[in-house]
Amino acid sequence: MVTNSTAPTVEPNASGGTCAIIVTYHPDPLGIRALLASLQSQVQGIVVVDNGSVGDLTALLSGTMAHLLPLGENLGVAAGFNQGISFAETHGFCRLLLLDQDSVPAPDMVLRLNAALDLLTNQGEQVAAVGAHLFDPNTGHSLGFARFGPFSFRFVAPTREARIERMDYLISSGSLIPLATIQRVGLMDERLFIDLVDTEWFLRAAAQGYSAFSVGDAVLQHCLGDRSIRALTGFVPVHSPLRHYYIFRNSMLLNCRSSIPLHWKYNNTVQLAYMLVFFTLFTPPRLQHLRKMLRGLWDGLRGQSGRAVIK
Repeated sequence: MVTNSTAPTVEPNASGGTCAIIVTYHPDPLGIRALLASLQSQVQGIVVVDNGSVGDLTALLSGTMAHLLPLGENLGVAAGFNQGISFAETHGFCRLLLLDQDSVPAPDMVLRLNAALDLLTNQGEQVAAVGAHLFDPNTGHSLGFARFGPFSFRFVAPTREARIERMDYLISSGSLIPLATIQRVGLMDERLFIDLVDTEWFLRAAAQGYSAFSVGDAVLQHCLGDRSIRALTGFVPVHSPLRHYYIFRNSMLLNCRSSIPLHWKYNNTVQLAYMLVFFTLFTPPRLQHLRKMLRGLWDGLRGQSGRAVIK
């Protein structure tokens, strides 16, 4: 792998601490600077894995501890995280903090996540990851943690109390993962490219006896989707039609895997039905959303994976 020449050198096995892994794709410069500034005093290393963004990100990273791994093309979120994990492992870090480019941690977020992970480990838990409480600044509301429900997913409203709770899976951004867990469970599935990459990994980890935990007082500012709109069920994140393609396609791919629990498949099918109706009827461009969702269903049933080549 190639790092940017302006970043400070990290000696192998020099850290043993936490490495933040940020995957970027045409990032907002102000957002990246805010994210890097928030991490400087919280982690021992930062690696920015870029999926072929236009322009040179080196200037954005100047003055920080961050290393740049330019992939040269868009290989997807899963590949980006895997490249960052490989970098962190090579340089001796033992904990990995996954972050999206539009996230900003609270000043004590990493400290609280590490404390929770230490506590759970000392209690003998096999920890897949501990996850931060996500707060959407655009809506002023927190994003719930996911649990399986009798008919559909239940999203547990987080509080800012120092409460650690077992969850069925987490969102990747704001997740602190022990490297030892990655080494046993395996890397992210690059065939999924983007969307449900984190879900698949957490379900795979659960099948091997590892649990995900939420940490209520570890707060991460994070925008889910391009925007959010209010519905009867609360705020609904809105993605592009192409992202809806990946959500539907990858859902079908996971539904066809025997390793994925039936409970998730049932809950997710209910959620897909809701999305199909909601985005077709209420979210412009309606026809594009419908076409991409239906195309995703078809391609997923055909077993098509990787980066999509569709118009």
